[in-house]
Amino acid sequence: MHWGLFLVALFLPTIITVLSARLKAQDIASGAAVIGGGISGIVCGILLALRVGKTPEARVGLGIGFALVLTIACVTMNCAGCLASGYKMDFR
Repeated sequence: MHWGLFLVALFLPTIITVLSARLKAQDIASGAAVIGGGISGIVCGILLALRVGKTPEARVGLGIGFALVLTIACVTMNCAGCLASGYKMDFR
């Protein structure tokens, strides 16, 4: 498994979210948190499934499970990073 690719896929949306929130680019921050977190969760789930699964059926099942869990974790991590950077919710 390419651990470098895994770590980049895991943390790149969070870094983009934090930087855009600090630069007051609110639309980019929220988009990167939700869309980037979803994509990074799917990519990381697939990479883990390919590493852990021994048969093709196990890889598919693990890929779906890991992708669901990691998508929730990545979106949550991105939202926490966004809030820690000073993002202000404005519902106007």
